Amino acid sequence: MPAMTREETLQGLVTAHDLLSQMRAAVAEEDRQKGRIRCLKPEPEKPKPPFMYWQLAAFYALYLMGIAITLQNSYGRVVRLRSYWEPDNIWNDPEPSFAPFVGDVVIGIVMAVLMLLFLRFLTAAIFRAKAVVHDVDTESVAEENARIKTVNAEANGCLKRIEANKEAIREQWASDCASWYPPDYVNVAAAEAFLGYVRNYQAESIGEAVRLYDTECHRRRMELSQAQILAEQEAIRKEQKVNQLLTVVNIGVSAYAGAKASQALDAAERAAKAAENPKVIKETQYCTEVKEYHYNHY
Repeated sequence: MPAMTREETLQGLVTAHDLLSQMRAAVAEEDRQKGRIRCLKPEPEKPKPPFMYWQLAAFYALYLMGIAITLQNSYGRVVRLRSYWEPDNIWNDPEPSFAPFVGDVVIGIVMAVLMLLFLRFLTAAIFRAKAVVHDVDTESVAEENARIKTVNAEANGCLKRIEANKEAIREQWASDCASWYPPDYVNVAAAEAFLGYVRNYQAESIGEAVRLYDTECHRRRMELSQAQILAEQEAIRKEQKVNQLLTVVNIGVSAYAGAKASQALDAAERAAKAAENPKVIKETQYCTEVKEYHYNHY
């Protein structure tokens, strides 16, 4: 392509900077809209109707329970029936009737049926209560899903508009900037630096702006590396100071321990010399005799 003048380069960089800024804003808005999209909540599970098999089992259990309760009242009649058939029956009672036992069985059946009806009524009431709660939960979930669908529809519409805007930016970039802008520097920071170099007459062309930008980036990297090196040296220096302080403390502790040991050794030598002196031995024996005398007489 023919060489561009400073004015053309400046105008082109302004356009490139605007397009890259618009693309960055579009990408940020796209990420925000994607964060608004949510999944729909599942509908609550419907309550199951009462199961009939366990009710049948409950009927037989309640039937046996009712018979057991009623037979407690006829225990005396059972004893009387057994005594009637014994050989040594001296009561001479008339033959007992089985009608009371039939009545007990009928009463047990009636009690079992009544208990079963009460159980069915209780089960139906619980089922109706669960159905009411399910209806309330279903309405709440439906309202929440309606709100989620509305937000998702808005977000999807925004995403479609953003994608169309990004496609328009790409087309304008391909027509206005792709032919002369360096492809390895397609970012807002580089475009802003190029624009500043040309606007402030630090560069006349895009090539000079790229070289200045590379030099500036290299200088910043060197400064950052130098700062890291200085930080590491400072950490090493602090560690050395701490080690030196610990060494001084250890030396002081060792010297103090050596002095105490030397004093103890001198005291032991003086004690040994005193023990070898005859005068000291005689005085020690005299003191011992005086103590024994006082102990024996007083």
